[in-house]
Amino acid sequence: MIEDVRNCAPKLLERPAHGSRVYFLCPPTTVCLLGCTYVNEEPRELIAHRDATEEPVGKGYEYTLRCGGCKSRYSYSMFFNHGLKKHFFYGDQRELLCVNRSLYWERELGKLLINNILHAQATFEGFAETIRCTFNWTTAFERRMVSNAFYAHEIEHEIRETDMDYGFQTDKVNCTDFKNTVEETRSKRIYHHDCGELGKERGCPFLVVMDGVWKICFRHCAMPMQRHINVKYVNPAPVYIIVMEWLYKKLHEHPPTEWNKVFLCYDNMCQFANLRAFNEPLPAVFEGPYQNMWQAISKIIDGLHLRNHKQESCKVKFNPDLFGECHPEVTAANTMAAEQSFSWLTKYKKQH
Repeated sequence: MIEDVRNCAPKLLERPAHGSRVYFLCPPTTVCLLGCTYVNEEPRELIAHRDATEEPVGKGYEYTLRCGGCKSRYSYSMFFNHGLKKHFFYGDQRELLCVNRSLYWERELGKLLINNILHAQATFEGFAETIRCTFNWTTAFERRMVSNAFYAHEIEHEIRETDMDYGFQTDKVNCTDFKNTVEETRSKRIYHHDCGELGKERGCPFLVVMDGVWKICFRHCAMPMQRHINVKYVNPAPVYIIVMEWLYKKLHEHPPTEWNKVFLCYDNMCQFANLRAFNEPLPAVFEGPYQNMWQAISKIIDGLHLRNHKQESCKVKFNPDLFGECHPEVTAANTMAAEQSFSWLTKYKKQH
């Protein structure tokens, strides 16, 4: 690698560093990852080339290596598949987070940003101001940079968590195109979900809370459940379509003998459960026991909205205490999880 640096960036070796650390951001591989080989079937080694190889990056330089066989290029955080004309992340996560073409963050700073948003409800501007004041940094650390870092972190995390084979048209992570892909993926399946011991203490996987204008279902750790239809009105009828579609997939996680232990919480459950569609078994598209899945599960109203229900039957039939009686092992059930999540998300709707 030193010889490669000497060949493609001789001026860098002559440049004084003035006592500061210089970073050399190089690809994590010295051979082509796409199966290119020499005549003797040995993996083809990457070569350093003079054009577009040395790119200033903060206090260092990023180097791009090229495969002489397939012409694919390998940079620090991504590689370009020449055949597909797309950029992909490497299999293993790199030490630094690529925010843009000339800026990298340490991963710990990215985690600090995410945790401040999740737990301290910080805004992008608020986080930028906190960093500037804490470390006496210049105004160059601004909201747009924080926004780019947030989306870069979350997009890479989503790709790795779901083992998604996704390529970008350019080496700049495109948020809009990727969000459309994620939405299409979510419309086809429910994400694999494991809350761990803390989630089980809060009711997972037996308690699901549903609320919000878009009627997106949330588990207690605010895990978004799948949604096929965009609904802009708080009306029980269209909610029926979404719930049945989701419930059919959700109950595949439990044997029919345990369906009565699954609780669905909704602030308008009394009206929703009285829809005529629920008076008879579901259509034949739901085969076998799934035709009676709505009658099999348990239904409740969250503790806050139950106070506004005047009918005594609501407080008896849909009382949230029923969940605790069925699941005494759950010590921190929160039937307001979905509404709290939407309230939290509202602050970020203008921070794109």
